[in-house]
Amino acid sequence: MNPSGSARAAAAQAGVAPAELDKTNWEWLHLVAFSMGGPDGSKPQQPDNLVAGTSAANARMMDIEGIVKDIVWENEDVTLWLTVEAMCKPGTHLGLRIVYTIEYF
Repeated sequence: MNPSGSARAAAAQAGVAPAELDKTNWEWLHLVAFSMGGPDGSKPQQPDNLVAGTSAANARMMDIEGIVKDIVWENEDVTLWLTVEAMCKPGTHLGLRIVYTIEYF
């Protein structure tokens, strides 16, 4: 499925109840941060890098991204692997769970 339109519309299409839609701020979440260039380092706006989620989830993701950036900026010779797994409602881009694995040495 290709995300198009608003994240709120994607959540509605995925079956989120109207009351929940109205009380939540919906955003497109980049699994690998826009500022990091996305999964391939140059195209963050690709469908496989986007899920619909809440602004609160986006804020937590930005915290994690900040930690990753701090590790890299503070350690010039560090090797870092970032794996991001999103579990979505089948057939939709509604993110239900996002798991980060950060390995560095």
